[in-house]
Amino acid sequence: MGSTPNPDALEFYTYRYFANGRTFYVGKGHWVTGQKTQRVNDRGIFSSRLRRNRLERDIEHRDLKKKDIQVLNLLHFKHRVEVRWEFLGKRDINEADALAQEAEFIRKYLSEGCCLANDDMNPARHTVDQVVEWVLAGDPTPSHRGEKLEFKD
Repeated sequence: MGSTPNPDALEFYTYRYFANGRTFYVGKGHWVTGQKTQRVNDRGIFSSRLRRNRLERDIEHRDLKKKDIQVLNLLHFKHRVEVRWEFLGKRDINEADALAQEAEFIRKYLSEGCCLANDDMNPARHTVDQVVEWVLAGDPTPSHRGEKLEFKD
């Protein structure tokens, strides 16, 4: 991926993943310097690649243990649920402001009763199964909010 982003650069943002009308993850990302690409939309493809490597080559990657990756894989590959994403709050902010904004949205969604896959800043620490069950209990009506997260099947 390259070098670590400059924490003072105004290239950070926050986002959420949601499915069945239910938010299940809030994250912080950054633009790749000089490009308007972002981690948020690549996450589905990244999780697909990790899953395929594990299944086809028996390669276990540390990111497969991350709750958000496990939830994304279960929702998409096992339950065939459409996962979407959208930006939250201000964009093009520094890392400290993005972290503060991420914490603010995590508190907001938890107070609304959301079951989040976040471990950091989430005192509830829901399990993967709890998050997946909570999402599956939502409204499966297709959403037109945000953008569809792309996976490689």
